[in-house]
Amino acid sequence: MTQRQTELDRSTQLQAAIRDFKAITIPWGQVTEMVELLQGTLPPGVLLTSVTVDASQVRLVAKAGNVEQAIAFVEALRATGRFQEVPYTSISADISVTLKLVPPKAK
Repeated sequence: MTQRQTELDRSTQLQAAIRDFKAITIPWGQVTEMVELLQGTLPPGVLLTSVTVDASQVRLVAKAGNVEQAIAFVEALRATGRFQEVPYTSISADISVTLKLVPPKAK
């Protein structure tokens, strides 16, 4: 099996898991919204392998095909404005980070 086929298979599995996750977490809009936000920031070649969301932070693990893709993902996360900071301290295709959410504005 080629590396590309392996990535496609993993992506298909992840998409199915995300669909299942969304079905379970519909009452928790913040979780669903955050997963959708993260999916929207993924450049080609980057796969989310783990996402944990709580009231004040998001913990994620992702695997990029190369360092440039990892940097593009970090920059896309920063551009959302939803996180206090998005550190990227080691030049690697593996990303494992806890992101503190920007507190919601008072209504």
